[in-house]
Amino acid sequence: MTNITKFVTGMTIGLTVGLSVSLYSDEFNEGYDGSPKWDILVDVIDRVEAYYVTDFTHQQLVDMAISGLFAQLDPHSQFLNADELAQLSEANNGAYFGFGIEIAIVDDNVQILSALENSPAHRAGVRSGDVIKQVDAMAVSQANYQETLAYIRHQSNHEQAINLWLESQGTPLQIELLPAQIQIQSVKWQRLPHQVDYLRISSFQHNTAASVAQHLTSLTQDSKGLILDLRNNPGGILEQAIDIADMMLDGGRIVATKGRVFDSNSDYYASSEHHLREVPITVLINHGSASAAEILAAALADNGKAVLIGETSYGKTSVQSLIPTVLPNTAIKLTTARYYTASGQDIHQVGITPDILAQEHSLSRAINLPVNNGLTIHKGDSLKDLSDDIEVALAMEWLLNERTLLEQHKQTTTSSTP
Repeated sequence: MTNITKFVTGMTIGLTVGLSVSLYSDEFNEGYDGSPKWDILVDVIDRVEAYYVTDFTHQQLVDMAISGLFAQLDPHSQFLNADELAQLSEANNGAYFGFGIEIAIVDDNVQILSALENSPAHRAGVRSGDVIKQVDAMAVSQANYQETLAYIRHQSNHEQAINLWLESQGTPLQIELLPAQIQIQSVKWQRLPHQVDYLRISSFQHNTAASVAQHLTSLTQDSKGLILDLRNNPGGILEQAIDIADMMLDGGRIVATKGRVFDSNSDYYASSEHHLREVPITVLINHGSASAAEILAAALADNGKAVLIGETSYGKTSVQSLIPTVLPNTAIKLTTARYYTASGQDIHQVGITPDILAQEHSLSRAINLPVNNGLTIHKGDSLKDLSDDIEVALAMEWLLNERTLLEQHKQTTTSSTP
């Protein structure tokens, strides 16, 4: 690993998902040295402070200047004050305070990327893909995206409720959200019927890889396969996703990152030892699967280890790093690199297309054989919240039929070879 911890995540409102608190080296901690390059900035701030019709303190004007700078960057870069940095540290350990919504600009609309489990938004029925039309008295559009983010953060930080007007699958929806403390269990594991194992990763935090490793060691020899659920996973710490991919792959490239500085350029490869040598895997993704979740899904698919099921993923390829400032207990979260999948693809704003599209119930890649409908999940056979889950049903069918399908494919290929 490099000397900087990286993370990949969407824009989270009222909380921060799986962010790193490791810092850059001291070379970035140089303050104002009186050189001419700073003169114009200092002069403008001083003159506004002295002459502007409304009285602002020097610190307020400095804050405005910083906000103006970040408004010109991508929405994933942000200045973090002491409170936000403390929240970031808590978030890395799965403790959040906020509304639990992750938002992004999609097709010129401000949309919900995901509503985190056990959050106020999740309990209120907010879903991935909902379009935000209004927040309190503020009409929401791509043009005032940054203003919207700042307002929702302010309400969360001051423990104030917000009213959201949404368009959910074409239906208007109004809800009130009150920020709350959220505890996220990033990893959940259960044995499903027919000896199929289910692993849910909701985000990538500091202990996610260790938790996954603990569950994988309990995987028994009789397992017919693993369903890895990455739906509505907005991302998190890059290294955690890489470590999990390493557990599941027998060599091969995991991901590459490319940036402007040396530390931002890396190629990550899996070792030859892993936990799942003989266990087939299906990975569930949807439009709420982003960043680190896409890295893991692509690494398993591109190396031939897993079949992807569900919907096309979000398509976020930026990598952020946490860099300290000259002020104590402050930092900037800055986009420093882009990532490329194991096969070298740039999926920015494109996403990953699954092998099996849940909407069509058809196989679009892999061995070009239809999913066998002879085995099905019956209501009540699996987890209560998965009993009507078509993606889980498709994943289980694929796993239970994979060996038969592959054998049929091999026999067909052999018999047709001259």
